[in-house]
Amino acid sequence: MTLAREPRILGVSFFVVAAAIGAGLLFASRQPPPVLLPDPAPDPSVHRDDLITPDAHTLGPADAPTQLVAFVDLQCSLCRMGSEEIRQRMRARPGRLRLVAHHAQFSVTHPHAPLMAAAAEAAALQGAYWPMHDALMRSQKRFEAVPAPAARQEAVRIATRLKLDRSRFERDLGSARVQARVQADLALARKVGATLAPTYFVFRAEEAPPIRLSHIHHLQKWIRDPANW
Repeated sequence: MTLAREPRILGVSFFVVAAAIGAGLLFASRQPPPVLLPDPAPDPSVHRDDLITPDAHTLGPADAPTQLVAFVDLQCSLCRMGSEEIRQRMRARPGRLRLVAHHAQFSVTHPHAPLMAAAAEAAALQGAYWPMHDALMRSQKRFEAVPAPAARQEAVRIATRLKLDRSRFERDLGSARVQARVQADLALARKVGATLAPTYFVFRAEEAPPIRLSHIHHLQKWIRDPANW
């Protein structure tokens, strides 16, 4: 009896294995192709004057030998990691780097990124872009899975903590002036192909075209090598 059952057992086992392999191949075929990010390389299509404008939000000396332009989404955790790394390196080597910030294209997974960008611009009208920028990034978890009214309240709470004029901040938050500034950055991001956040461009005094860094890992590798800047 045992010998008679063995072919049946083997047949069933083969069917189960074959079905599992087939299901795995079907699942793999339905997965989106991986996003291939270009290696860091000079980008002659991008010009310094387009990204480093007189009204840009900057941190560091204007005559720094290296200018680092960052396109960020303030609700993006990778953008926060990049910002923290940049600031740490800037403190370690003062005067060597100037940071220029722009808003990147917003991800659909970050529903409050437009509000956070507007909050940073509203704070900028009171001379507090960078304090608000940093506070929003530190508070990213407080913007997760909350409705729009609660996200707005959180932005106002941060503004109050930063001792901004609350009434003015709330008025500016939804103003045409602030929205126009955010939209101008988004248009610039589209123009230079900064469709993923974060995206960075490195300008050196002796290099005309900037180096494009299309991923946080590219930034980390570049900025951790003192020979680069």
